[in-house]
Amino acid sequence: MKTKIKTNGRYFTKLRKKQNLTIKELSLKTGISESTLTNIENNKVIPRLRTLLKLVKFYNITFKELFENY
Repeated sequence: MKTKIKTNGRYFTKLRKKQNLTIKELSLKTGISESTLTNIENNKVIPRLRTLLKLVKFYNITFKELFENY
């Protein structure tokens, strides 16, 4: 079963811009496709848990922080 969790895309945009990264650069660093990252940031998709894990690890944040900013 695939697990999906609703998140706030604006928070991911804020984190990315804070590190002065483009979508393309973030994609290369995380292994997540540019289209998926764009869709997450624009709240067009609910990311899979595996994708969230990659982003949480990359940004060095906790799941608690992620959901507090929802």
